[in-house]
This record gives sequence, C-alpha cells and structure tokens, in this order.
Amino acid sequence: LVVAQCEKEEEEKKREEEEAEREAKEELEKANKGKAKPEEEAAAEEEEVEVVVVERDGRERRRIVKKLTLLEASVPLRRMVSALPTPKPGTPQTLVLDPNAPQFDSERDFKPVQWATVDRLLTLCEMPDCLDRAAECEDELREVHQQVRRVTEDSVREVEGRRDTWLGEIRRRAVREEAGLRQRNEADFEAHVRHIREAYDQRLADGMRIYYDRAQAAEDDITLFFASEKQRIQELVGEHSAHNNARVQEKLDKYNKAIEQVFSEAPHTMKLAILGDLLEAPWI
Repeated sequence: LVVAQCEKEEEEKKREEEEAEREAKEELEKANKGKAKPEEEAAAEEEEVEVVVVERDGRERRRIVKKLTLLEASVPLRRMVSALPTPKPGTPQTLVLDPNAPQFDSERDFKPVQWATVDRLLTLCEMPDCLDRAAECEDELREVHQQVRRVTEDSVREVEGRRDTWLGEIRRRAVREEAGLRQRNEADFEAHVRHIREAYDQRLADGMRIYYDRAQAAEDDITLFFASEKQRIQELVGEHSAHNNARVQEKLDKYNKAIEQVFSEAPHTMKLAILGDLLEAPWI
C-alpha cells in the first residue's frame, strides 16, 4: 500500500509538472502572438520593475528595468513578474531574486544568483541582440568609410580630369597662337627693309612676353579654381562622413559597452549561462 501510494503521488506530481509546462508554453505563445491588448502592452512599456538581488551576506543590490523587458525575456521571468502585487501609484513593482529560493536549489553550488551575474542577465534582457547589433554597426561603419572613399576618389578624379582638359586646351591654343604670331611676324619682316629687322624682333619679344604672361595668368586662375573646388568637395564629404561616423560610432559604443559589461569576466559568463538555463532564456 505504501509503494502504491508513493507511485500514485509521483504520477500526480508528474502530471502537475506537465500541465504547468504546457500552460507556460501556451502563455509564451500567446505573448509572442499578440500580448493581449495593445493598451496593456503600451502600459507595460511604461511600467518599471525594481529587481532586487539579495546577496548571501544579506546586502541588497537594485536595478530598475522596464516591465515589458522582463515579460518578454523568458517564461519563468514572465510568471514571476506577472505574480507581483500591484504597487502604490508612482512606485515600481519589486522583483526579489533570493539565492536561497527553492527554484535555484539545483544549481546552488555554482552561485548563479548574485549581483554580478543578475546585472549581466538584465543587460542581456534589455539588449539580447547586442552582439549582432554591434557587428551590424561595424559593418555599416566599414561601408560608410568605403562609400566616402569611393565618392571622394570619384569626385577628385572628375575634377582633375576637367582641370587637365582645360589646361590642355589652353596649351594647345597657346601653340596655335604662337605659330600664327610667328607667321605674321615673318610676313611683315620680309616686307620691310633689312635695317628695321631689330625693331620687328623687339616687337616679337614684347608680344611673346605679353602673351606668355596672359597665358600664365589664365593657367593660374584655372588651377586655383579647381583647387578650391577639390577642397570644397573634400570638406562636404568630410562633414557627411563625420556625421555618419558619429551616429554609427555612438550605437557601436553602446553595444560594445553592453558586451564588455556582460562578457568581461569569464566566471560570471558561466554563471550567466547557468542562470539563463534556469530561467529558460533561449537567447543566452
């Protein structure tokens, strides 16, 4: 009779555990599909929960977390938060994690419920995809750098090409005009008497000096213009790059800070994994 009674109690306990697991799965599926009414979800986004960790020496460590973050983290956390009493107006609900609680007995030797581990867990609850987000930010930052470099190189190449075209035309025109000036001078020289040759040579020298001065001034103006255009393009691209870099860098710093805070110490990483297993958090 005693054996039969024990077997009966074991079967009842097993059925209760299966029923509780089934209800938990249904609750999680319901939460993922609709999470009840939109107004309740909006209210949960605004509500906060104060998570209190009782250290083994009796000290309490606290951290404020959005209620919706805990509700979406895992089924056990959702049940724990849902069971909290309604707080006074203007005060958050309080979720106490006691390392001596029965639900943590199976892993008590590893001491997963301590502030350093729970604090990391809460950070992962708030940013469960921080590793992926940081990687995306790094990829985006690299793409921004590559895009800026491509735009800069293409713009500078275009400006330099136009500058070379204009300078080439000026130099070809100079050659043509020089040839015409020489031909006209030779015709005049042949038509005049020999004794005035020096006067014509002097006139040629004066004309060439004036022309070369004018051509040099034109080249200087063109060079200065395209240099200013090149500088203006570089400044515009630099401002755009600095803005994008600052935006992406800010996001990268945020996720890197979360990664550093969560995975900076190996002992806590193992404890975090154990705590995540206890709380059935699949993203840990």
